[in-house]
Amino acid sequence: MYNATVDDLARIVNDLSQISSKYTAGSQELDHQRSSLDATASQLIYGGSIPWTGLASEAFQGAWGERRSRMQQASQLLSQAASYLTQFTQTIDENLPTIRRDQQIEQGLIGHILPSGVLSVLDGESQAQNTILTALSALNAQLEELEYEVRNCPEEEQVDSYPYNNNINKSDSSGEGGKTPEERIGDAVNDPAVAHNLIDLAKKNGANLEDVAMLLDLGIKPDIIEQLINNKANLRDIATNAQILLDGGINPDLVNGWLKNGRTDLNNAVRAMNQGVDLNALGTGDKVQGEFDYPHERVQASEFVAKEGGTFIGVANNVEGIDGYYIPEGTTELIPVSLKNYSDSSGFRGLIGKININARHIQIAGYSNVILDVNYPQMTSANMLDFIEHGPIKNMPSEGSFQSLLFKCSDGTVIVDSSGARIVR
Repeated sequence: MYNATVDDLARIVNDLSQISSKYTAGSQELDHQRSSLDATASQLIYGGSIPWTGLASEAFQGAWGERRSRMQQASQLLSQAASYLTQFTQTIDENLPTIRRDQQIEQGLIGHILPSGVLSVLDGESQAQNTILTALSALNAQLEELEYEVRNCPEEEQVDSYPYNNNINKSDSSGEGGKTPEERIGDAVNDPAVAHNLIDLAKKNGANLEDVAMLLDLGIKPDIIEQLINNKANLRDIATNAQILLDGGINPDLVNGWLKNGRTDLNNAVRAMNQGVDLNALGTGDKVQGEFDYPHERVQASEFVAKEGGTFIGVANNVEGIDGYYIPEGTTELIPVSLKNYSDSSGFRGLIGKININARHIQIAGYSNVILDVNYPQMTSANMLDFIEHGPIKNMPSEGSFQSLLFKCSDGTVIVDSSGARIVR
């Protein structure tokens, strides 16, 4: 590390600051482009005298929803990388005086042994570098995937498969003809009173009737749509995800069940399906299913369901942020879970940093309300509880990434959730 002079490090700080600024500008540009394309897609679908409806329209909206999500993820990765770079430059900048002093000592004393304080500085820089490399690796992988998809985008098929002029008045072979959303809602519900109430509720809450009609076309039940409208859910995103799931062969009853149980999105289900989880078989088979990257993950998953009931499905291949899904007994709910083994750690040093890194990975992948299950056998539950109550961990369930954190200690488990921290034996 000390092969570089202080002047070299100062130049590196300047270069990294410029790179960070470019990453931030790139993230902002992606957000701007996504917003602009949102407006274009809306104009495409609703801008003509008759809205563009039917299977081709739904396929287009599903494809755009997926591209939109990828653009958003790339923007988040750029922003996160910029943040890491800024933190790293600050680390270098703050420690330049110490490094200058130690270089002067090295120049005047052959065989000088660096003091522990300086070693800790270098350790901190090394950790920062590893964090940046991890973020940049994820960023590069995402950008390579986006570049591949753009390069292979079938432009001619897109032109033929949907209209994009200013006089959108087409419909496809879905059988909807030129019907208005109100008429489509009436046809789907087959009960004039229910249809009238649903239309009134949508108008009262500012919901788009085309989205309501689309959900009904996909088989979402009227009472569930009413619930979604009252919850101010994003009906367009739900319709897009529902279409993806149904196209993937998922049972419509499962989709209705997820939405009825209070879910205002289907993101976890779409992710799980794309990760190879057989959603139609949820709640059946072995208590622990799927694949895991490390042996400790399967052990922790088995211990988790032995205590909580239900089933656990592992998702291997280093899925960002999580290691699988927990399905509570008697439900089809998919709760993302992160399984961590800190049995080699001594004391609490680095614990909060590790959890924060996990939280960042969860955010980058688009998850929220994850259960964090930590194996920490070298610590007593009393010491763990004291550490939690006097630090930032107690507030983590209110920050979005985790719904609960479980620390399995030598003599019990400390649970941290929205109701506080407590020990269970």
